[in-house]
Amino acid sequence: MENGPEDIEWIILDIQSDRVLLMSRYALDRVIYNNNAANGIYWQDSNLRSWLNGEFLESAFTYYEQKRIFADGDDLVTILHINSLDWYLGTEDADRICYPSVYAESKVGRFENGACSWFVNTDTRTHYGTAVSSAGRFYTVTENNLALVRPCLWVELNQ
Repeated sequence: MENGPEDIEWIILDIQSDRVLLMSRYALDRVIYNNNAANGIYWQDSNLRSWLNGEFLESAFTYYEQKRIFADGDDLVTILHINSLDWYLGTEDADRICYPSVYAESKVGRFENGACSWFVNTDTRTHYGTAVSSAGRFYTVTENNLALVRPCLWVELNQ
């Protein structure tokens, strides 16, 4: 599977009998979590969720690839929930460190130590989102912080 600006490299997080959970190896783009930061919102109302299941889905996958994506609740594309990071990536801060794709780096510039911050899903109301820092630690994003996106999706194996 590939997108417009560059191919997406995926890592396998989970395999079940009929599907596989994938997450991008690199953070792919910078997207604002909440367009109306004056009001805190939940994930289901976020601009990021809309972007992932709209613009990103349409530009990253062909019609036939989209047909193989298995809906996780109401979403075809999502981000990892903060509670699942230890299970899928490991318990150490170093396990959560991520680097930007070439495309993402071209849009936002070089990050300190080369790693970047990336959004995670939470069950809390937030203005700007929650992220994993370039050092692998969790933090609440503020207006001046920068966080990128690592899309996750379930893909059907037998279609």
